[in-house]
Amino acid sequence: MNVLFFCHADFASNSMGHIAGFADGLRSLGHACAAAIPGEDRRSVVALGHRPSLRPLTFSDVWEAPAEMFPDRGPADVIHAWTPREHVRRVVNRCRRDMPSARVVVHLEDNEEHLAACFSGWDYASLCALSDAELAAKLPVYLSHPRAYRSFLRDADGVTGIIETLSDFVPPHVPFEEIWPVVDFAAYHPAPPDAALRASLGIRPGEKVLCYPGNSHFANAREIETLYEAVFLLNRHGTPCRLIRTGEDTIDFPLHSAPEELTRHVLHLGFVEHARLAGLLRLADVLVQPGADDVFNRYRLPSKLPEFLASGHPVIMPRANLGLRVLPEREALVLETAGPEAIVAQCLRVFADAALAQRLATGGAAFARAHFDRLVNARRLERFYQTLGFSWRRTWRRVLRVARPQRA
Repeated sequence: MNVLFFCHADFASNSMGHIAGFADGLRSLGHACAAAIPGEDRRSVVALGHRPSLRPLTFSDVWEAPAEMFPDRGPADVIHAWTPREHVRRVVNRCRRDMPSARVVVHLEDNEEHLAACFSGWDYASLCALSDAELAAKLPVYLSHPRAYRSFLRDADGVTGIIETLSDFVPPHVPFEEIWPVVDFAAYHPAPPDAALRASLGIRPGEKVLCYPGNSHFANAREIETLYEAVFLLNRHGTPCRLIRTGEDTIDFPLHSAPEELTRHVLHLGFVEHARLAGLLRLADVLVQPGADDVFNRYRLPSKLPEFLASGHPVIMPRANLGLRVLPEREALVLETAGPEAIVAQCLRVFADAALAQRLATGGAAFARAHFDRLVNARRLERFYQTLGFSWRRTWRRVLRVARPQRA
């Protein structure tokens, strides 16, 4: 089977990391994968490392050299749109015309309607009432078109979602499958912290460490600010604590509080290559995903949570998405409220109770192994593709024939 992914962001994005994980698993099952990104800048491809399972492309490569996408020089059997963002929708619809036999699958990662409303400052019903020209002026192509994305889902052969609740947005007649991301367990696993790295970052002996890898943007900035506030409160009340943060701020941040107060105990490293993140997570005494059970968090699975759990450290998360699937007090601590005080209270529990910390670390790592395995989750995606009604076995045999060495 030839699978062509269209990603809404570049090769360094979290979404492409998910695609690459599935491509690794699909290749192990005998399939060929290619992934295309918008734009012409391929420099971010270094983020993938050496990955023979995934042919990296840009959107334009698909039109300029379609025979070069797969080893058998054939077309795609599955076109997987990794989110229905407008620039992806447009290119997939064009691809659908050029490859009419391919099955089109759309992947959901977020509440697209909430993101569009949050970005624009308008309620979603008002956005839907705007003309296409008015929408083009108000929403960038890297968000979903309020009307067009719904028709895109309606016309899809199938839809995958990172969390089951996203099926709320899928028409009843369209098959839906929840597929959780995969974790690179060679990188993310329980291991002692690197004392030299800790010292190089200026972390003092006895200072507790939290670590948060991720960008701040219009949808999550308030959540990250809450984490900053929690670290500030821990220090003010006598628990020396440092927050190591990676990622970039795409908006003015912090939002509301005095920056000099909130950032005093934050070590913000900016963009860090994914290969370095595992070492930073190992420095943490606890890993916190802030948030609440709201229209944003109900329909997503924060990309850092699988790696948090796999790293073998105590994890704190909101009672939403993955927080409804873990076993509280054994696999993670679950926040009942979203404020910084709730984060502080749970952090202090972990700091004061070594047995609790060890139980959470062990339980979280076991949960990750059970649910984010590359081959298991790739098989689930493969089975979903197989239900879509094409002769995948014929394509698989064709790939194997091409891969055999020629006789002399």
